[in-house]
Amino acid sequence: MNTEILLFKTKIGKSFLGLYLLMFCMILLMTIVTYVSNIDSSMFGFMAGICIVAFLFMASTFFLLKIKIEDEFLCVDLFYPIYKVDIRTITTIITGKTMWVGFHKH
Repeated sequence: MNTEILLFKTKIGKSFLGLYLLMFCMILLMTIVTYVSNIDSSMFGFMAGICIVAFLFMASTFFLLKIKIEDEFLCVDLFYPIYKVDIRTITTIITGKTMWVGFHKH
């Protein structure tokens, strides 16, 4: 049994980085509009909370996502194990396709 652990970094594609930044800017703009309109202060607090949660989610998926090969398993961890598959069951490796379509496409 091999006890070596191979750890891979998350690769940030330009298209998804642009998409994430666009979504974050839209949420930030909506937060600023609710602050400037000053209609309801609780709505600004709600929008600011959504903005903070969105930023933390985006940052965590880029900086804290760990893809590792441990023993004979491919493991994907964020704060807890998200996905684990036996390497021997992997039949095809396709490069240049996104992992955002379907489930467990790491």
